[in-house]
Amino acid sequence: MELTEKLKREIEAMPMHELIRRIRFSPIDDPYFQGEVGEFFMKVSDEKRKTDPAGHVLASKAVGW
Repeated sequence: MELTEKLKREIEAMPMHELIRRIRFSPIDDPYFQGEVGEFFMKVSDEKRKTDPAGHVLASKAVGW
């Protein structure tokens, strides 16, 4: 999957619980976690976690395992 501007905006717009849900429950071959797209996805996730650590904990608990 190519990392387009549209895809960047889509990933950046995902709420924290959606990012966490995808990280935990997506299949191994999910294109969101491969190559340049995967690096960008994780970068956005890390930035949101650092910006709002308490919100990250709440979203993480809500998503569960």
